Amino acid sequence: MTDMHWTTALDRLSAVISAPRFGLLSDFDGTLSYFKPYPEVAQLTPRNRELIIALTARLPLVALISGRAARELQSYVQLPDIAYIGNHGLEELRDDEVVVLEAARVWEERLNNFSRDLGEPTIPGVRHQNKRITMSITYRQAEQPEQVRLKLQERLQQVNANYGFQLSEGRTIWEVRPPIAADKGTALANLIAKHQLDAALFLGDDFTDVAAFESLKGLRSAGKIQGLNVAVLGATDIPLVRESADVIANNVEDVETLLAWVLEHLPMPTPDA
Repeated sequence: MTDMHWTTALDRLSAVISAPRFGLLSDFDGTLSYFKPYPEVAQLTPRNRELIIALTARLPLVALISGRAARELQSYVQLPDIAYIGNHGLEELRDDEVVVLEAARVWEERLNNFSRDLGEPTIPGVRHQNKRITMSITYRQAEQPEQVRLKLQERLQQVNANYGFQLSEGRTIWEVRPPIAADKGTALANLIAKHQLDAALFLGDDFTDVAAFESLKGLRSAGKIQGLNVAVLGATDIPLVRESADVIANNVEDVETLLAWVLEHLPMPTPDA
């Protein structure tokens, strides 16, 4: 488990952002946006918005990789020239069109049937969201969340016995996903290859971000890229997220400070660039 704050790794960070083609990739909720009781009220902090706009103008890639649907993510951020990857890497926006992985499309009807069999939420504070190819069951507002978590797990496993989805867990959320080899880690690797990045910085705060952390570390170990993973801490400290990251940021405000440092220390573009 790392307790190393990003300010103690400025040499590594400087090397990453000084690479010829450096890209910024991040989760949204809990990293660039405060973790809200209701997902629909999340938004970029004003300072992060300013910084993302400035960084987008300077970098070959700024990408958001989220569990939210790609269109929904875009509607909350509303910034151009950003790569929007939704549903944990199963879809992305291309030319303002949502493109879904072919392997995930065949699960859409099955997910509708799963949602039907699961039924409407019966526990106060629990909400269901069918995102066409994945489904989220959140319990942020539920009383006795640990008991609710276990009840939801039991019910989901019962229904899923007839379907074979992948059940994964995040902070006060259960995710229902097609059992295919696609996640935030594969999304990160694909973006790095597509944009021919030499270096990347990834920010994440939840269980599903660990796949992206591991992916970046794997590319780094193979000598294909320079990279640094930042675990953004919040009200809930998730040990696995810390263990998978290189450094930490204390909260969303600390992310603002980090991005401001990155912007300030980016090499000046050359006339050819």
